[in-house]
Formats: sequence, structure tokens, C-alpha cells
Amino acid sequence: MRITDEHVASLAHLLRERVGFEVRAEGYNLLRTALADRLRDQEETDVGRYLRALYEREEELERLLPLVTIGKTSFFRDPGQFRALASLLPGLLAEAREEERRLAIWSAGCASGEEVYSIAITLLEAGAAPYEVELLATDVNPEAIAASARGRYREDRMAPVSEERLSRFFVRDGDDWVAGRELRAMIAGFQTHNLNSPEVPLPASGAWDVIFCRNVLIYFDRSGIQSVAGRLHANLRPGGWLLLGYSESLFKLFDGFELVELYGSFLYRRPPKLPLPAPAAPTIEAEAPSLERPLLPARKAPPPRVPEPAPEPKPERPKAPDPDPLDQAVALIECGEFLKAAEVLERALAGTPRRLELRLTLGNVYALLRRHDEAEACFEKALSDDPLAPEALLYQGLFFLERSRYTEAERALSRVVYLEPDFALAHYLLGRCQERQRRLEGARRSYRNALRSLGTAQRPLRAFYPDLPKDPDMLDTAARLALAAL
Repeated sequence: MRITDEHVASLAHLLRERVGFEVRAEGYNLLRTALADRLRDQEETDVGRYLRALYEREEELERLLPLVTIGKTSFFRDPGQFRALASLLPGLLAEAREEERRLAIWSAGCASGEEVYSIAITLLEAGAAPYEVELLATDVNPEAIAASARGRYREDRMAPVSEERLSRFFVRDGDDWVAGRELRAMIAGFQTHNLNSPEVPLPASGAWDVIFCRNVLIYFDRSGIQSVAGRLHANLRPGGWLLLGYSESLFKLFDGFELVELYGSFLYRRPPKLPLPAPAAPTIEAEAPSLERPLLPARKAPPPRVPEPAPEPKPERPKAPDPDPLDQAVALIECGEFLKAAEVLERALAGTPRRLELRLTLGNVYALLRRHDEAEACFEKALSDDPLAPEALLYQGLFFLERSRYTEAERALSRVVYLEPDFALAHYLLGRCQERQRRLEGARRSYRNALRSLGTAQRPLRAFYPDLPKDPDMLDTAARLALAAL
């Protein structure tokens, strides 16, 4: 069984055509591994015939999908978005009750279900009852839907759920926690759905109030994102809300939404319908005085107006503290506003030139803007201020890695793991660097070191770079997939 580059390219084309997924060349190792895994379970081991069968047998395509998608999720992932949802729910529920309909929320791309159960918890804590809500969970992966419906999670998956929520909403079953009756009652159903399909599931009221579609658009190309965004917009109620993943943006892709910041998170809102202007009052023309009746006597002049005493000056409110420039820059980066983010960071560094996280984030922004000389100068300045700063070395190594300057990248990343042997992300990036140089044994060792290091407490990164797999579960998945592909 030999899987060629042509076979992998054919599978990538099939996924783009049938599911809408855009798999770029750097993701081909994952496709190769997925093909090998499925072929082990087949009587037919000819790769070409298996690919043709994928076009003809929908059930086999469904079995392959779990191997080519990373259904990474967790309870209350992106806490800011759930705080924003909690702040919106009182108004949304009141509006739905007034219109005598159910509040409709769709979790599109629910993966293993933690997201939809997090939404259900937030609804219950806002005082919603099951008969007031229509909450739907969908995913393209049928195995993910089955796992969501089971609602069974290992102990280590429950870390983001407080003790109070655990005792109220979940039931202990051996080593697992299972969604309880109150929580399940909030969810109308689980079903498979492909967001690339022109058909969109709709609630009884005909439109959704809130759509969660987080970390799904990363699988689509530009035209696919525009198509999906258009369908979501068309099926949102005017004034309804769309929540995307932190690394996803519709900037310069789709302009039907307005961007709103709530609790440090950016949400997309379909603009509400403006009320129709009230009809103008009819104009009454002045009637000409008649000679047959006397004119009314002139009104007496009103008495002189006594001036009111000047109001006492109101006490000035204390000035709110200025927002942290790093938070401002991160918000702008997540919206694709890289130039504005660079300006914020440049101004901040003029006043506080030794804030390492500002300089490193600025270097990352310059790299995204392809201002490579300025980016490199940022990392060099950070290391001149602190030559042994692991985070500065990490981002410098990442910069060199993305420029294909592998010798310099490996030098920087090797220094990181020398200074901090349990820095899992540094081991993972070092493996990426070695893999690109076809030093496969070294890459395997680095990926294993990354997995081993994930069992220890990890250094929090102060600077920001989008799409870096800093989350332990995401890094674990990425390292395991990379290792399996070698």
C-alpha cells in the first residue's frame, strides 16, 4: 500500500468539493495518515479505488472525517465570550418572551459537545426554562455528534467547570462525569450538518438569535468563508449575534455584520432593522381672516421670566484607568487590524521600552505584515535587554522557522529547551524545524518531549501570536498528529 502525493492531493480536492474543507500543503501529512488508517480497515487496499469509493459512499466519507478534523474544544472555552453571552441573555430572553416565541441558539460545529453544554449552563443560570429555548448542536463529524449526545466526559476534561456547576449539572459515573437531566432538557437535539451545504437547519421561529460557529471557518478557503458567512447572516434574526473563534475573522471577507466588543471579546452582530419613521403630521394652512367676523384680540405679553439659579456643579467622576496597550493590540490583531495594532504597540513602547511582552508582540505583528527586518530587530532588541529570556528566544525561533532559516531557528529553540526543559511548545516547534530539514529521528524525539512535558505546569506566554497551539489539549493533538505522520 503506497500512498503517493497525487493520492493525497486527490483527497484534498475531494474534501474541498464535498465538504468545503480547504487543506493546504502543510496539512497533507495529516491526510496521508488518515488514508493509511482507513485503508487498514478495508478489504480493498488499492488507494485509487478507495478514493473513488469515497465519492460514491457517503458513509465511508463520514468515517474518514474524524481523522482529518481536529475536534478540539473544552467547557467554557474563551470565558470572555461566555461572559458576553450571559450579559446578552436577559435582553434576548425578554424579547423572545414578549414575542411569544422560543429563544433560538445554534452551536454549529459542536465537536464533542462541551460548547453546547456550556451554553445550556449559561442559559439555566440566566433563568431560562427548557420550554423557552431551542438549542441545537450540529457537526459535520457523526462521531462527534454521537459523543455530544452521550454527554460523558473524563475527569480531566471537567477542569474549567466549577465545583458548584459540577454538583448541579453533572452526575458522577465511575471515573466520568455525565450531563444531568436538567442540562439535557435544555438541548433540543444533536444532528450532523455540513456548513458547506446550502441547506441550513432552522428553529421553529424561522431565524436564530445566536449562532456559535467557533474554530470551523479555519477549514474553509476565502470563497468558502464568504459563502458560510452569508448563510449564517441570512438565517440570523436582525440584531442576532454570531460568535467565532478567537483566531477567526471576517475582516475584508464579509461586511454584513457589525463588530461589537463585550467583555474583551469581539462578537459579530447582524444590524437590527431600523424602525420606520413616523408619518409626518399633516400641514394645516393658516386661514385668511374673514371680514364677516372680528379678529381675535392680541394676546397680552407674558410676565417677565425670572432667571433660575445656576445648577450646582456635579462632582467629576474618577477617570477610568487607561486600557492596557497589550490588550488593545491583541483585540486588534484578532480582528485583522495589524497596522493599528503595530501603532498601539509602538506608542506604548515609546513610554515603556523595556516591557518585553510589548516588544515581542510587536515583532510578531511586523512578521505578519511581512516587515521582516523590523521584526528581526524587535527580537534582537528584546534579547539584548534580556539574553536569557525563554519567551524572546521562542518567538525569535518561530520567526526564523517561518522564514525557512532553519539553522538559526534550531539554535534559538534549542536554547529555550536548555533553559526550560519542560517547555512543551518549544519542543514542538523544534520538532517542526527538524522535520522540515528531514531530520526525522530528531523530530520524533522532540514531539515525544513535547508530549512528555505537557504533564508538567507550563509557562504562560505573555506576548501574543495568533493561532499558536498554546492550549495544552490543542498542543497535545498537534504533537500526536505530527508524530503519527512521521
